[in-house]
Amino acid sequence: MTPKIRLALASVLATCALGAIAPAANADIYWGDFVGVGRSSLDGFEVSTAWVTGGTPGYVAVDSNSVYWTNLNSNIGRASKDGSGSPAQNFITVTSGAYPEGIAVDSGTLYWANYLGNTIQTANASTGLDIQTLLSTSQAGPLGLTIDKNYVYWAGGGNGTIGRANRDGTGVNESFITGANGPQAVAVDGNYIYWVNYVDDTIGRARLDGSGAQQNFITLTSGSGPQGIAVDANYIYWGNFNTNFIGRAKLDGTGADQQFIDIGSSFAVGVAVDPSPSIASAGKATKRSLKVKVGCGDASACSIRLTGKKVGTKAAITPKTVAVGAGQQSTVTLAYTRALKSALAKGGRVSVTATNPATDAYRSTVVRVAR
Repeated sequence: MTPKIRLALASVLATCALGAIAPAANADIYWGDFVGVGRSSLDGFEVSTAWVTGGTPGYVAVDSNSVYWTNLNSNIGRASKDGSGSPAQNFITVTSGAYPEGIAVDSGTLYWANYLGNTIQTANASTGLDIQTLLSTSQAGPLGLTIDKNYVYWAGGGNGTIGRANRDGTGVNESFITGANGPQAVAVDGNYIYWVNYVDDTIGRARLDGSGAQQNFITLTSGSGPQGIAVDANYIYWGNFNTNFIGRAKLDGTGADQQFIDIGSSFAVGVAVDPSPSIASAGKATKRSLKVKVGCGDASACSIRLTGKKVGTKAAITPKTVAVGAGQQSTVTLAYTRALKSALAKGGRVSVTATNPATDAYRSTVVRVAR
């Protein structure tokens, strides 16, 4: 984090205290703004600018059950996605003076970058225990980080680099991508690496092997101050620190909406997208079948298991599993079983649930069947 950002927080930190958590709806986008954690549905509606209150949340991460955040210059917090219980602002106690910044979670393991400690550490995401140092960097200031099935990536804010290492901490390459201008955070899908350049208000992109780097893949309004970044199967999302908005653009960089979500008077810092699958009806349902669009939810290739039922009547739907490519949505025609056809002869509703076996996250949609 730049000195300019830290100085801007003086008035915010003076009023921060432990707070409460509001019940979560079907939230998919989360952000930290140094006074709490906000959340919104993927379409930008159902906005709650104070989903978690208290602490000094900056960067955020989310898995199937919980939301995690780094408290400025302090510890790591956690809250349940369903709103149960109270948020734990000190879920993990970080080494004093380490300044935790970027954070990511996957397969039950939490990863975070220590800005002044020059380390990336891990812990058990369920218990907060078994803290280990995954790797140390010789370059100062690791910031936002992300992970995929093979690697850990981080933004070297003071060095203009994106670093990469194997998930076990070996093979450290601190200059995997160079030429960035104040990178603050990084995101990855099955095709590209994305990062935000705070200094020149751009979003960069490169192939997974680090080639073809475009530092100005998306050019934002001067002074926006992009801070955090996340990606799902359809969009890139980022936090505009200086304009108090969450922005969004298509994966190809077009259709940028720099004011996609208004978070109010706070600072947009870290951004995270729920790993739950996406599912939506695609076309008119009939008595025999319906079409749905499904996506992994975390921008990685996955297999999604589909189940369905009429209200009050369980019934199988085929196919039961669907393979979804990274960064894609698949349109699937679901055929009803004979028993369900009979049950729906007079019209009715079908509930279809998509579950990502890799994360156990799920999404449901209800479709009214034609008479």
